[in-house]
Amino acid sequence: MGAQLLSTFAGELEHRLIHDDEESQLYLLADESLVDLLRELIVFSDKILKNMFDVSV
Repeated sequence: MGAQLLSTFAGELEHRLIHDDEESQLYLLADESLVDLLRELIVFSDKILKNMFDVSV
């Protein structure tokens, strides 16, 4: 699920880069930072889930 979310968000960033308008560019830097944050959260949640399954098995 996390990978799908990141992929969708990356697609939105690509769309904004292709359709280079002022409004889109205004939020592009914030979006890139958000993608980095989402990536870190996904990695963190994957580690937590892996640890939960390792403990329960």
